[in-house]
Amino acid sequence: MSTTRLKSTAGTGVASLLMDEATFLNPASISFFQVSSIYLQKSGTDISPSNDSPLAPTSEEQLLFVASDAKGDVDGSISYAKEEDRFGKLSRLAASMSAPVGKKSTLGFSYATTSRKDGPLKGKLKQVTAGVNHLLSPEFTLGLVIPDILAADPFARRAIIGAQYVYKDFVSLMLDAGSDWERDAKDSSLVRAAIQLKVFEDFYMRFGAQEDRGLKLKGTGAGIGWVQPRLVIDVAMSSTEYKADSELNQNDEKAKETSFSLSYRF
Repeated sequence: MSTTRLKSTAGTGVASLLMDEATFLNPASISFFQVSSIYLQKSGTDISPSNDSPLAPTSEEQLLFVASDAKGDVDGSISYAKEEDRFGKLSRLAASMSAPVGKKSTLGFSYATTSRKDGPLKGKLKQVTAGVNHLLSPEFTLGLVIPDILAADPFARRAIIGAQYVYKDFVSLMLDAGSDWERDAKDSSLVRAAIQLKVFEDFYMRFGAQEDRGLKLKGTGAGIGWVQPRLVIDVAMSSTEYKADSELNQNDEKAKETSFSLSYRF
């Protein structure tokens, strides 16, 4: 699960200064804002198994709500997502907190509970994430995130570093790289890259790609955002190829997703 913006960059953005993404990526970045926001998103995914798979094509739907506040000394957000897929219904409730550490750094934590009430994968997963952002200059930002400190999901445990460079408020270049510190990098490495281009005065186009050897997937994303002082609208399309893996309960499949979101800031 992720926001529309993250889908357009194929998940890239550990070092990006993002607000609505705090409970999904890096919880530290929200402290660079001084506003509150309400975020709504709807996504749909069409999944096509490989030709020799016994599974039939299927579709998934996802709804997401995020409320954020960054006006105080300690900033935070809550999110609720629900999804329906071939295994049944799934829901995710998460909260994050963040605060400045010095003049140019922020530190944040998030807690998420993911529940599935039916199907072969039913159960509850509890995860704690820690993240840091550091502003080297107005143009160059670094980030570090550990998505699952307690290793509740052994495949989610990893450290990811990110960098973002913004050139004249026109081009933003983003890069993420990570690995599980207890597994061989060739089996658990993650590399993501994305670019954002400012088009006209209020529109931003985004493109991204990723390869995740730990989760056995490759993907691309593209999207466009309309950004106003109070209103942000994003549309994205992404494509992901999954490799069969028994430990991940994963099959050879291709997923094509479309996503639309609306964020109001006040």
